[in-house]
Amino acid sequence: MKKKKFTKKNICFKARKIPPPKQVLYPFIILLAISIFFQCQPKVEKNYYTISSEHSSPEGTKVSLWKNEAIQYSDIVQDSSYSIGFESDAFPSFDSLTGTKTDYIPYNSGSITFQYHNSTIDINLEPFTEDKLFSFYGDSCTPAGAAIKIYDDGRLFEENLYVNESGSYQSQIFYMPDDQTIDSVNFSKQDYVDANFYEIKVDSGANLLNAQLKIISNYRYYLSGAESSPESTQVKVYYDAALIASAQVKNHTYITDYWYNPENTMYLDSIVYTREGYDKAKFENICATEGQNYLDVNLNKTEAYTFWLYGTDCSPEGTYIEVWHKGQYLAYAYVDDATYQTGTWSNADSTMTIDSIRFMHEGYQKQVHTNFMVKAGKNLLNVQLSQAKK
Repeated sequence: MKKKKFTKKNICFKARKIPPPKQVLYPFIILLAISIFFQCQPKVEKNYYTISSEHSSPEGTKVSLWKNEAIQYSDIVQDSSYSIGFESDAFPSFDSLTGTKTDYIPYNSGSITFQYHNSTIDINLEPFTEDKLFSFYGDSCTPAGAAIKIYDDGRLFEENLYVNESGSYQSQIFYMPDDQTIDSVNFSKQDYVDANFYEIKVDSGANLLNAQLKIISNYRYYLSGAESSPESTQVKVYYDAALIASAQVKNHTYITDYWYNPENTMYLDSIVYTREGYDKAKFENICATEGQNYLDVNLNKTEAYTFWLYGTDCSPEGTYIEVWHKGQYLAYAYVDDATYQTGTWSNADSTMTIDSIRFMHEGYQKQVHTNFMVKAGKNLLNVQLSQAKK
């Protein structure tokens, strides 16, 4: 047999794919997966909110939204108006809305939550007057060096206030709260039993408040809870017809002030838990022992009262009515055949003071009723608008 002769024509090489090394493939796959992951993520929708007013005073008042002890947004009242706008997720909350100006009593709304995109709160500051200023002083306090802390609505009025060597002290001058009541004044010094004064009625001018602290020689008590609700529930401990300790529920827990007694057990008059919009809980004749005492409570929501406005003699036809309270839009109505009736809203108490009620119609002068008291059920409010001046 003849051997086949190889020539250039019958030589064939078959190509073979060589896979890329793993160290090249893996980073590529990871980057591809990350890219797909982020492309598939749902977009978080942002909402635009405004809080404003056309009926605020005085000029130059600084209006600020606070959160975590810092101003987040602010504006200045000009021509009786201010407007604050911001983007946020749904139902943004802030610690407070404030209005401040030198020589005027500050405004503080407390915590505020936006349920509507456009909210209205009128801020009208009152100037300081002598009958709205007060201070504390002492002339027979012991021991020297005791620290004095004055609190109201969670705010410390003054830093570095102490009893001096003569047993006296003089606080700064403060503006008076609307209820003329200070939440608490605390006198304290290491190795001495604290003296706590609660719900103190104050008059304009200087108010005398003395305390003589005793050296600790008694048993120490306090009350705490770890599974209580709702948030901000007020806890108050009473003994011998006096308030001796208090606390506020935060993150389901609370710890009261210390109190002291010469015996290692004692019977408390009562322990009271309260929060606006919830039923009160009261425990009486409770035996407490030296040291820590546990008591948890979960308050039930109070059945809400229903409110609405109506009118029987209103003009002109088609007048639009809005009801606003704490930046929330509560209800509305239109005048029809000289009458109207708004929708209803709810409140835990049987009476409430509405921030503003607005009556508006094109070509007519707007009317705004502020701080309007209403009771549960129907509330009559008639209005006749005057034509706007041309």
